[in-house]
Amino acid sequence: MKTIAIVAGGDSSEFEISVKSATEVGRVLSSRYMTYIIMIRGTNWYWEDSKGRYHNIDKNDFTLITDEYRIRFDGVFIAIHGTPGENGLLQGYFDMMGIPYSSCSSFCSALTFNKQATKLFLKEYKIKMAEAVIIRKGEATIPESIIKKTGLPCFVKPNDSGSSFGVNKSETERRAVTRNRKGIQREQ
Repeated sequence: MKTIAIVAGGDSSEFEISVKSATEVGRVLSSRYMTYIIMIRGTNWYWEDSKGRYHNIDKNDFTLITDEYRIRFDGVFIAIHGTPGENGLLQGYFDMMGIPYSSCSSFCSALTFNKQATKLFLKEYKIKMAEAVIIRKGEATIPESIIKKTGLPCFVKPNDSGSSFGVNKSETERRAVTRNRKGIQREQ
């Protein structure tokens, strides 16, 4: 039976959703594989056993160290929403370790996690996209010129976030400008 690590947690506001996803994935995969939910939060990578004890992951080779065994994984299911599971960081790490994983490559993950970089990449292929303006934190803005380009309503969202966290629909200039001051991208 193959041994699969299901990585969960992460360093974003989507931590709890990731844990729920990992639990469900573990429930489904456990009928065919030996599964371990590996929690990742910053530099803390661990597995919690049924007795509530924590066992660390050796990051030098991504093995689980228990009291009795050193467990090597045959593959990894990435259930982390946001960083480091959707932005290419974990994919690059697993590539270096030679461990197969679910999801796309580190390049594709890094590219698509950054909305502005994705738009610039796709522009070369003449793919139609909504007009957008990227505004960096602390940057002075001229609301009228932004709204002239995007129109109203528009969506204000973080440039590098995993899902809909931080996304807001702005139907008036005042609301769009207020949300814009947080250093986020707007799209029509």
